[in-house]
Amino acid sequence: FVNKMNKGWKGFVAYKDDEVVSRAEIAPIEECLVAIEGEDAYFLYCLWIKKEEESKGYGRKLMEKIIEVSKNKSGLATITVEGWMPQTFFKHFGFDLVQSKGILNLMLKRFNSKAKVGFKDIKFVPQMFDGKVNITVVHSKRCPFMTVSYNKTIAAAKNISDKVIITEHLLKKQEDILRYGDENFYVDDEAPFIGPIKIEKLQEIIKGKIKEKFKNIK
Repeated sequence: FVNKMNKGWKGFVAYKDDEVVSRAEIAPIEECLVAIEGEDAYFLYCLWIKKEEESKGYGRKLMEKIIEVSKNKSGLATITVEGWMPQTFFKHFGFDLVQSKGILNLMLKRFNSKAKVGFKDIKFVPQMFDGKVNITVVHSKRCPFMTVSYNKTIAAAKNISDKVIITEHLLKKQEDILRYGDENFYVDDEAPFIGPIKIEKLQEIIKGKIKEKFKNIK
């Protein structure tokens, strides 16, 4: 992350008694590791608040600071999902819904009329190996929470069967986004999860794939 700051990334942290209770980061839209495009804007990644510290004003204070710092651009964009960074929170700060794709909502706070954002249409097709259940993980290791989740999930998938093969693609720059699309977790050519992955559900899906693919093999 320190290296990213040289390219315009900025980090924000809220403390309570020397303990981190909220954090966020923004990046110039040309540098962000998300499949969106735009002009003269920042992109806000996850605005995280510690569960037991929610509804205490930390998110609002952090958001006010982020907006203040972002005004050297024409706008500030983010992606919301209900149940995680809901639209209502961002509408309170003047964000407008620009585009929706499935459950993902791209929102933009305009500081002037130059700000433009939109989803990139990237169709990534995972590589498929015959005779295997193919797990393909596309991730950036940007978010500590999701990195831990992916690592646990990869380890669990490896332990299910020797018929499982795992391929990882690490997103480090915009060129990787254009090749692999957004962070995602694929089982064969399907992406069954949005956000944190439930290992029990993954085990169920993989076992179903094994049963389907190898039903004639004893």
